[in-house]
Amino acid sequence: MNYKMLAPEFNKYGFHFKELVSDGIYKIYEKTKGNYKGYEVCRTRFYDGYEIAGVFIEPAQSMPGNEEWGINGFSLLTLEDAKQKLEWMKNVQFKETQETQETKEIKEIGFNIPPGEFDTKKLAELNGITYIKASKWIKENLGKKIKFIREESGGRGKPKKFYKSKEQ
Repeated sequence: MNYKMLAPEFNKYGFHFKELVSDGIYKIYEKTKGNYKGYEVCRTRFYDGYEIAGVFIEPAQSMPGNEEWGINGFSLLTLEDAKQKLEWMKNVQFKETQETQETKEIKEIGFNIPPGEFDTKKLAELNGITYIKASKWIKENLGKKIKFIREESGGRGKPKKFYKSKEQ
């Protein structure tokens, strides 16, 4: 699928964003408005095209939404802090998403199945997709590529479901 990539410069929420670092799905943007200058570090996402009210929205790369800020996106005051946060995100926070010989990730058309038990949120984070898309993928592959392991009640809301690769 061809995705529309994020522009190297754009304006949003009254701020001007200029890409300074691009390292795969990780980016650092300089964020300016008037006398303000800061930096945003983010782990970008890709979403498939969809239709809203008869208008087709093309497949594209996007920055994290507000609900993902503090997980997949951070605002920092200095470029040095932004570079350190980028390295932390790649090498600590999302280390389990990187391919290593120790991890037995199962590759398939753009999807990685986490090693061991996982829930929908972990599958979504690992693959840089939305929770909804991960949920749909689980429903399509349950019994084929993955198996249901257990449910865990967290108190409020629906119990969390855990899955595992059928090959593990």
